Amino acid sequence: MELEKTQTESIKKFEALQTTVNSQIETLKQIEISDPTSLGVANQQLSAAKTLVNGIEEKRVELKAPFLDAGKKIDALAGNLSKPLESVMDSLKDKVLTYKKAEEAKRIAEIEKIAAEQKAIQQEEEIRQNMLAENMKKFAAAAFNGINNIKNESELSKAYTDFYVNYPVEYGEDLKAKIKALGSARYAELKNPIQSTIDFYHKLYCEYTGTEMVIEVPASEVMVDAKLEEKKAELEIQQAASSKGLRATWDFEVSNVTEVPKSWMIVDEKKVKEFIKEHKSELSEDIIINGIRFFQKKTVVIK
Repeated sequence: MELEKTQTESIKKFEALQTTVNSQIETLKQIEISDPTSLGVANQQLSAAKTLVNGIEEKRVELKAPFLDAGKKIDALAGNLSKPLESVMDSLKDKVLTYKKAEEAKRIAEIEKIAAEQKAIQQEEEIRQNMLAENMKKFAAAAFNGINNIKNESELSKAYTDFYVNYPVEYGEDLKAKIKALGSARYAELKNPIQSTIDFYHKLYCEYTGTEMVIEVPASEVMVDAKLEEKKAELEIQQAASSKGLRATWDFEVSNVTEVPKSWMIVDEKKVKEFIKEHKSELSEDIIINGIRFFQKKTVVIK
């Protein structure tokens, strides 16, 4: 109530000055300077106006003081309540952030471990596939050479048993079918020597043992461990859930000032003005020091 009363009185005091201010404004507007006399009048009125402005400022400071004091007391009371609470909150936030960072580091380490295990499995499978392809190539060469060199049906039967009946399952069905086709072709040739099958032999032989050989390695039954995939997915879900309650905002710090573009820099006006104050006796009009031009700016002085 006391402040409201003071506010009302302050407004009335300023309103009382309004007429004087308006009168002074009109007087200043009407002044034209054409000779020393009118210049003297202008200086007198400027001085009177300055006195009025100073009076208004003094009254403003006087009338505002109670409100400023009240505001400071309110700020102090609020600060006494909130600052201890905010301090404890900041401490707890640091603990939360530290915990979340530690958990995040654990999850990242586990995900990287899973990725390494998956990579090892894949590398082992690549080695197995390469070895299988090499073994198939050797087996194909032996089978094709063996069957191609058969002289009679009896030898063919034995070779068929060696290369077809005892065919390794892991080699797949493609090569097995070709060996069977080769055996059948060789059997037909032994039955009818006039019917040459050399082109057929050559085609099959080149396909599996020549420079254009194509080995169809059976698809691997070794799959990436499903449990590893499940664990990785679970960790990623936990990572997303852990990020709740955190806000990521961009900040910065200067790491190398020599690389900062000039357009990003701001002149420290306070330091420049301190330099002027300390070295004004050494300055001259338009002198340039450290890339800054110094000059004098003239203003009207009202006494």
